[in-house]
Amino acid sequence: MDSELKKEFTKLSSFLKQWSDIWLKEVMNDYPESLNAYPPSWIKILRELNVCELWELDSGQNYTHVDQEASLLVLLTQIKKLSEIKKLKFNNLEFTPSDFFRVKDKKKHEIQRIVGFLDLEEDNSKSILDIGGGVGHLSRSLCTKLDKKSALIIEADKEFINIGKKINQKKRLDQISYKCSVFDINTEIDEYFDLCIGLHACGDLSSDLIALSSEKKINNILNFGCCYFKVKNNTYSYLSELGKKIGPILSKYSLTLASRAHTGLTYDAFLKKRKVKSFRYGLHLYLYQVLKIKSFKEVGESKFSEYQSGFESYANRKLKYLGIEPQEGGKLEEFFLGNSTQEMIEAMFLSNVIRWQFGRLIEKVVILDRCLFLEESGYKIKWGEVFDEKLSPRNIGIYATSTNE
Repeated sequence: MDSELKKEFTKLSSFLKQWSDIWLKEVMNDYPESLNAYPPSWIKILRELNVCELWELDSGQNYTHVDQEASLLVLLTQIKKLSEIKKLKFNNLEFTPSDFFRVKDKKKHEIQRIVGFLDLEEDNSKSILDIGGGVGHLSRSLCTKLDKKSALIIEADKEFINIGKKINQKKRLDQISYKCSVFDINTEIDEYFDLCIGLHACGDLSSDLIALSSEKKINNILNFGCCYFKVKNNTYSYLSELGKKIGPILSKYSLTLASRAHTGLTYDAFLKKRKVKSFRYGLHLYLYQVLKIKSFKEVGESKFSEYQSGFESYANRKLKYLGIEPQEGGKLEEFFLGNSTQEMIEAMFLSNVIRWQFGRLIEKVVILDRCLFLEESGYKIKWGEVFDEKLSPRNIGIYATSTNE
């Protein structure tokens, strides 16, 4: 009989494939073909929403504003339902200010939840392999609060390691050691560990951590993925047999959707995002329509202040970045403010508001694939939300315990 993981993965994969013309094609990168996936009636009803209503839809708070367009409402409601993830329980253990000296609030929250979760699970592991553990705040808390006997932190940043060693020395903790190295699937692990942890292991790092832990028969694995778009060959490589067989193609751009914050977007943040997107879309349209550059060009990130000085100033900086002569005489501003350009920019933004709703669902497929691989490898799986998403958006944990004797 198929496991619940297989059933859910199959259902989500089928749904994503059904709507792949939307989420797989990045609206700007695949312009103009990408816009064909959005029925004109969908864009029309979104145009009729005021800014506050559009923000409520974008942040997943309220879809009733589009109830006159049944097919769009059905899609958004289905996505919301399929994206639901259970919350894992944890104990509330006591921490003192000295436990979190110079630790940021986000990290404090994550450590409290992880320690509380493992305490409730009665995790009896004693030796920790902490991948990308930084200065060692998490390992230190596990050693002091849950009586772990030793921890090895594999960390590529020497400065983090030096800071961590000083803290451990000051606290007279001698059970934590460090290895300065980049971790991947080929990393040599000579010692035995019974708990491997990866807190926000980016891209393929989570997959490598899970695969290598399974190969080394580490009894317990706790992983939180992050930055899913940081993958080799710009495409997610499935670990599980079912994923390899039926998993939807997840490109770098679709994985970027999974890396977004899916809740907690404030109204002001929405307004900023709209401003940024309008300038980026405007530049792309100028390259495409005026300069006849049909292939998508990445122009790098910018501080929000750079979007405050007018479109022409922003665009000329980006043209310089691309090695293109600046456009003088107000050409850029005239193009940007033109009715047809503004109409197209709005259509692109509204299309993306729909596309962004698929992010959590894509993240869920990646998580389920990793769970399935561990299940195939003889592990019992528990997975779900551990952190408050508003504090730590990548809040889904996978906890695997070996069932092999």
